Amino acid sequence: MFLLTSFVFRKIEGYSDGAQDFSCRDMRPSHGPPPKATLPPYNLTASNNTYKPGDVINITLQSSSETSFKGYIIAAKDNATRSLILGRFTDAATGKTINCGSSGVGAVTHQNNELKSTLQFKWEPTADTIEPIVFIATVVEVEISFWMDITTEVVTPEIPVSPSPTTNVPSDSLPTDSECGATKGCFIDCTGNSCNYIVTWRDNGDAVDFELSTKLQDTNNKWIAIGFSSDLKMGDDEVVACISFGNNANVLRSYNDGKGNVPVANPMAGLSNHIVTVQDGIFRCTFRKNKRLTRQKRQSSRSLFVDLDNDFNVMFGTGSASSGSRVSIHTENPVVTPGKVDFQSFAVIGDTARHPLVKVHACLMIIAWIFCTGVAIIAARYYKPVWSKSSLFNQKIWFQIHRTLMVTAMTLTVIAFITIFVEVGGYSEVYARPGKEYLPAHPVLGIIVTILCILNPIMSLFRPGPTDKNRPIFNWAHWGVGMVAQILAIITIIFGVDLQKSTAPKYTVWVVVGFVIYYVIMEVTQKIVDRLFNSKIDKAQNVKVEMTLNGSRRSSCNLPLPKIDDKDRTTIQTAHQTHQTALQTHQTALLRIKRIRLHIKRIRLHFSASNASDCTSPHQTAHQTHQTALLRIRLHIKRIRLHFSASYCTSNASDCTSNASDCTSPHQTHQTALLCIKRIRLHFSASNASDCTSPHRTRRRTENINF
Repeated sequence: MFLLTSFVFRKIEGYSDGAQDFSCRDMRPSHGPPPKATLPPYNLTASNNTYKPGDVINITLQSSSETSFKGYIIAAKDNATRSLILGRFTDAATGKTINCGSSGVGAVTHQNNELKSTLQFKWEPTADTIEPIVFIATVVEVEISFWMDITTEVVTPEIPVSPSPTTNVPSDSLPTDSECGATKGCFIDCTGNSCNYIVTWRDNGDAVDFELSTKLQDTNNKWIAIGFSSDLKMGDDEVVACISFGNNANVLRSYNDGKGNVPVANPMAGLSNHIVTVQDGIFRCTFRKNKRLTRQKRQSSRSLFVDLDNDFNVMFGTGSASSGSRVSIHTENPVVTPGKVDFQSFAVIGDTARHPLVKVHACLMIIAWIFCTGVAIIAARYYKPVWSKSSLFNQKIWFQIHRTLMVTAMTLTVIAFITIFVEVGGYSEVYARPGKEYLPAHPVLGIIVTILCILNPIMSLFRPGPTDKNRPIFNWAHWGVGMVAQILAIITIIFGVDLQKSTAPKYTVWVVVGFVIYYVIMEVTQKIVDRLFNSKIDKAQNVKVEMTLNGSRRSSCNLPLPKIDDKDRTTIQTAHQTHQTALQTHQTALLRIKRIRLHIKRIRLHFSASNASDCTSPHQTAHQTHQTALLRIRLHIKRIRLHFSASYCTSNASDCTSNASDCTSPHQTHQTALLCIKRIRLHFSASNASDCTSPHRTRRRTENINF
């Protein structure tokens, strides 16, 4: 109920913010009552009664009495029919322009309902304004009181404009058509008074007259053609081509069957009054095409023939002619009107169809292969040692970054691959242009890149473990597939931005090339920094080993202590417990050594009590006792080594930085135990009584050993 009330109120009150675009045709407000039939209390005047290109005319709307007004709409129309809106307003005073006429700013209106008494606007003619005009206004006093058809004097052109203007236009330039928007509908690409192509049409009862004009660098053996399509793509389209081959010229019908052009049985059916001229680099063709074929001709023709009473998208293309009767592949993609064309209208279309899915495809590929893969490769290649101990969701940070970006790149690539296939309706060949014969490689390289992009993650699912003998093979395969995919992707992007449908500026190619140069420089720089960093680490490790071998305890104790979290504190406690166990084992070893010393003393007493003349028997006994003790000590040494090997491997205290309170670590305890073992070996090598004639020297050497 509220919406209905608002709508009714809106219709009665009108638009307080100005007239809408649909008011351009009849300039009638959306008010309930009819306009006033009395003499309007307002005057509309023009500063000049003639105009020429470049002139600016001041239009004044003012009250002739004390009666003010709230709203208005003013436009310049042709004086003959008062249906065409011509020219454009460059100054809307306190109001605004609305989308009327070919200029898009052919009328002005108010933008508030405040009371007004005098307003002045500025208007200038456009290229299609070549006839007498009159300014017409509708003025609203209040919502239920307004006047229509308030006009100025007729304003006439100062100099009649020639139908084919050539003033200030080079001989090899295609000038604008002055009849566009007045007596013809046009599809143009013009800048100022120079155009690249012009397609015009004029309704002529049961037929439509067409004229095609374009500027070509080489006019030998060429064709230009117009196509009538129900969409923005080639396929099931009727084509009328003007072919200049040698000294012959023809205008022939054909139709597009998919991506190819197929001739028809009777190519001249429905065509008449054709003229083809090629002069000074301008290819011009005029012909008349029936709106529909007669029944007899339709039965004998196996081609598509469109009904020009209906609306179609207009395609315009050019190409090289290989014969006088066939349309070969176009050199560039045809331009297409953004919407369907009414061939009974005088519309001027200066824009071409856009291809948003092509832009989506390009943007996704650039994000995937310039941003995602670039960062992912750098993270895996150079930040692995930097984040070697940092984790995110139980995985190394560098690995999480690498995997996330690579999966993102694969996803974007697949989406872009599907998008472009939807846009072109399947696989589409790209035709080479002169000087750009590499462009047909774009779709082929794109398919290869997509396959490699999907293959590499599948390979990662079967990655061997770090210690597996096949791990180096996987690493090289993973690196090789990834690098080939990235190199081919960059080349494909460079080719792609040069395609006509991308509508990318010409400098875009150099932007991508600049990125490649930057990426190579960054890779080289990172490699140099990485080498220098590794060299310093190796040197520091060598110094640390030398200091350890020399018995120095200053290897790393002077380094700043790292921040200890709960995980590190648990590791330190485990290392400390391992250290205590090692100390206990060491004490046990010392106790056994004391027992060995006692046994040696007994051997001494035996040698001192034995007869010095015959030492063979005591010597054998001592030697057997020595061998038994040596076997026990060796067994004990193996146990000590096994214990320290297990404790050292499970401990995460590889250096003194893992124990913040004391530099003594299980590793140093292990070194102390090994030193003890060396001393035991030295002792038994000294106590070897191979020569029983020197028991005194053996005894003295044994006593000098410091256990």
